[in-house]
Amino acid sequence: MEDGSTLLHFLETRFPYHSREGWSSRIAESRVWIGETLGEPSMILKEGDTIQYRPNPDLMIEPPINAEFRVIESRENIYIIEKPPNLPMHPAGRYREHTLLHLLRNQFPGEELSPLHRIDRETSGLVLFSRRQSTFALYQKLFEDRKIEKSYLAIVFGKFPSNLKGYGFLTKDRDSLIRKKMKWSANPDSTSLSADTDFELATYSQEKNLSLVRCFPRTGRIHQIRATLLALGYPIVGDKLYGKDETAFLDFAKNGDSSDFLKRVGHSRQALHAETLNFLDPISNENQSFSSPLPNDLANLMSLSN
Repeated sequence: MEDGSTLLHFLETRFPYHSREGWSSRIAESRVWIGETLGEPSMILKEGDTIQYRPNPDLMIEPPINAEFRVIESRENIYIIEKPPNLPMHPAGRYREHTLLHLLRNQFPGEELSPLHRIDRETSGLVLFSRRQSTFALYQKLFEDRKIEKSYLAIVFGKFPSNLKGYGFLTKDRDSLIRKKMKWSANPDSTSLSADTDFELATYSQEKNLSLVRCFPRTGRIHQIRATLLALGYPIVGDKLYGKDETAFLDFAKNGDSSDFLKRVGHSRQALHAETLNFLDPISNENQSFSSPLPNDLANLMSLSN
C-alpha cells in the first residue's frame, strides 16, 4: 500500500492491465470501495486501507478453456494428469469453474482431490493430484524436500549452448510495471530466494533460429524457468510476461490475441511443457516414472515430427 497515494493513482500503477480511464470508469460505476466506503478517484489512501473491487456480475463470464486433459495413470492415492495448454490448475482471477481441479472433481465425484504442485495455465504437461487427504501430506513432502525429479521442454529464441547452469536467485522485479513478475539474478538481495536450473540443448533450428531446451529445475520457485531463461538471454517463445518485451503482457490483457500480437511474441502460448516426473512413492516404496511427449503445437513450431 502506498501511504498518501490517491486511489486512482494506486490502481493505475499497481494494476496497469486497466488504463487510467478504465479505472476511472470503474470507480464511477461504484465498483471500487475502501472498506465500507465508496471509492472516489482523489481519495487519499492510508496504511492498512482495504480496497475492494466489485466486478459487474453480468461481465463475469469465464474465458473458454481447453478441457482435453488426460489421465495418464490412476493410482490408489494419486492421479497423474496430462494437462493441455490454456487450462488453469485451480480457481484464480477470472477462472472459477473453468479449471482442471473442477473438471477432475466432476469426473471423480466424492474424492478428496487436491493438486500436489502447479504449472501455469499456458504450460502443458504432467501434474500430480492427490486423491486422499489422509495421504496428501506424504506426497506434498516429496516436493518440499525436492525429492521429485522434473524436466521441462522449452522453445527459446536463439541458439542455445549445449549446457548451461542457471544457478542464482529470484526476487520481485521492481523495475517492472507488472507486480507479479519475478527477476532472476546471479546475485542475491535481502528478499531473494535461491532458484537453480540446469539446461541442455535438445535441438536447434537454424532456419527459425529457435532452440528446443530441456530444463531440470533443482528448486521449485514460481516462474523459475521462465525468469531464468529471460535473464540468460533466451526468452521462451510465446511468453507474454517473460518475453522480449513485457508490454506484450499488458497489450494481451487489454486487447487479447491478434495477428500482429502473435507475430510479436512468436506463438499463441508460452512454449513450455512439463515433460517428466520421477520419484520414489512414499507408500509403495517403488520408483515411479512418467513422461509426456512434446505436444503438436510445439512440435510444429520446431518443425519436428511428433
